[in-house]
Amino acid sequence: MNSSRAQHGDLIAVTGQLGCLIEKKVTSDKSLESNNIDHFLPSSLIQKIQSFANISSDNSKGLMSSLRGVCQVSHVGAKISLEQLPVNQQLKNDSPEWSSLALFTGNVDQICFTFTVNNLFKLPDNCTVIGQMGCGDQVRVFSNNQEVSIKDNQGVLHCKTVD
Repeated sequence: MNSSRAQHGDLIAVTGQLGCLIEKKVTSDKSLESNNIDHFLPSSLIQKIQSFANISSDNSKGLMSSLRGVCQVSHVGAKISLEQLPVNQQLKNDSPEWSSLALFTGNVDQICFTFTVNNLFKLPDNCTVIGQMGCGDQVRVFSNNQEVSIKDNQGVLHCKTVD
């Protein structure tokens, strides 16, 4: 990695989709058995991200927990957009709580990371920019350019992505 801190103006990105197993639980009981499948990011993807990321964090305790840790270590805030979160449309359709599930569900096989805008061309295809590092020291969540209050889900669910 280039540094151990996010910088003001860095873009924030995540790998894969957020709340993937929850999506399967909401839409299909069969996936409850899939909880033990090992499914990790390929080492080649991790190496590619580490070659240009300023800081990265696994999402095992949820995206919000990961971003709060990045903000704390880096002494800079984060602004993310609900519309940019990579969440399956079926989850959005089936659960009115999809945003909380996406933000607070632990995804053990996904990471979030920050990088400079100049490195946007290096972003792998299966990664999504969800926001930007900025002022303050907190994670702020926006929807339609308006800051929203998200209920802090203390009971983080841990899951692995299920194909």
